[in-house]
Amino acid sequence: MPPADPVAVALAAAAAVAAVVYFYYYSPRATQPDIHPLQLAQQAAVGSVRESPSESPVLRSKSTPDGARLLAAPPGDLRDLRCALRAGRRARRPNAVQTVVDGRVHATSSEEIHARVRAFSGGLLRLLGAAPAPAPRAAVLVLPASVEAVVAYQACVEAGVAAIPLAAAESPAAVARIVARSGAPLLITTAALAATLAPSMAAPSLTHIIAAGDLATTDAMAACSAAIVSFAALEQEAAPDADPVIVPADPAYVIYTTLDDDPKEPAGVVITHANALAALAGLAAALPATQALSARDTFLSVAPMAAAANLSFVNLALTLGCSLGLAETDDAEVFAAHAFLIRPTFTYLSSPVARDLVQLFKSSVQQYPRLERAMFDVGYHRAADSLMRGVLPKANLWDLMYFRHYRNALGGGLRLVYIDARATPSADIEWLRVLHGAAVIPTFGTPWTTGVATAGQFYDYATAIAAHHVGAPLACNEIKLVDAPEAGLFAEDQPNPRGAISVRGPNVATRLWNDPGHTRLEDDWLLLPCYGEILPIGTIDIIGDRKAAR
Repeated sequence: MPPADPVAVALAAAAAVAAVVYFYYYSPRATQPDIHPLQLAQQAAVGSVRESPSESPVLRSKSTPDGARLLAAPPGDLRDLRCALRAGRRARRPNAVQTVVDGRVHATSSEEIHARVRAFSGGLLRLLGAAPAPAPRAAVLVLPASVEAVVAYQACVEAGVAAIPLAAAESPAAVARIVARSGAPLLITTAALAATLAPSMAAPSLTHIIAAGDLATTDAMAACSAAIVSFAALEQEAAPDADPVIVPADPAYVIYTTLDDDPKEPAGVVITHANALAALAGLAAALPATQALSARDTFLSVAPMAAAANLSFVNLALTLGCSLGLAETDDAEVFAAHAFLIRPTFTYLSSPVARDLVQLFKSSVQQYPRLERAMFDVGYHRAADSLMRGVLPKANLWDLMYFRHYRNALGGGLRLVYIDARATPSADIEWLRVLHGAAVIPTFGTPWTTGVATAGQFYDYATAIAAHHVGAPLACNEIKLVDAPEAGLFAEDQPNPRGAISVRGPNVATRLWNDPGHTRLEDDWLLLPCYGEILPIGTIDIIGDRKAAR
């Protein structure tokens, strides 16, 4: 073999050194901040006038400053949630709904979903027509993550029937209590759950149990006074000849929760079509145009539909024609396994799942040999330093060696993670951003605010880590703090105003199911069951629970 050309060797060595220097040092710094730093200096527009010395100034999204109307609906001719979901089903997707069965992804097309929704809605209307006259137009949904759950929910909205979603893991006694309190004539569940739930179903208002799956009649089901109907049979019904009339104030769905003054009895918060549309508008407006969600995206739904925030994100995905992946779980390993197969681009994580997911990856890093662990730590801190300068880390040596493997473990395409930030530590938000290269958006809300009331600004990589917060008001609502003397919190506290959080806007629910006289609004403001602090950048941090203070 002839000797190597010294010049070629020198050039190769120089190129190798240059590549190492670039990936090690320059690459994390080469990208300019994704947004001008001054645009992140204030995430909310702060009102200049306080209504009272006992109240803080009003916070608004910078998209809707003082004098502008709060957003009440997304762009387009969307008069109600039914219009919104129909618009999403018009996006032709072969994988509109994806589930994982026996380790394989099963996809259902948007055309099939649309046909099943239309037929099922006709079946619901027929059954409701046979129910006693005073019965409300409502159906309780107790379904695990499945295509049937998506069909049943959208069919309820299509038919103008109030959907009352409950977690499939809810106890039979709790389901029976809610069915009785709601007065709903329909219960939609699986055949397996129907056999478990039927013995508890003593509500006289319940006329039909619609069961998905093999309807092998059991003694328990036969003893139930409600008629048992096959889900598949109802899907063979004809679509309604005319659309039932829906007005914005009609209930779209009901989220059952507990109230401060009666924590033992569940109460249904009515989310109207107007509330749901406002939440969609607020979430969509929180994203810059360059990062807008579209039919190219896939949302992985981890929480049950009974979780108010998750249902708002499901509505967002369905409205925008995104693919919908279903992986209802509170186990981080199951979530990771489903994400690897479904390859989502965005998701919403509850605090427990987010914390467990971070611990899952940290435990993997702990297995590295000492030298490799030290190298990982160097890369991690360099990437975290990029976040603090407003740069989401991209291609560099550490990404090629480590981070991309963790990104690929969740499908490789996750670019947006909404997270329940109230109880999620700042360090976990940082970890998810570094390892997955995704924008992690802190959010906060309650069932009374359609699940969402705040969201962090998209390009804010630093402040939610340096100073924990849950973001600024959405463009559909505004927030203020009121004095809470029982907890020693006041709007004039220094350095930051503190007090009970009060919200108003079109996404705020105003009544309870079967209790129209009940309202928590005072001058259009709703007092939430938690205390907050307004940070100098115009974001909110949750600092306590009003129930714990009593």
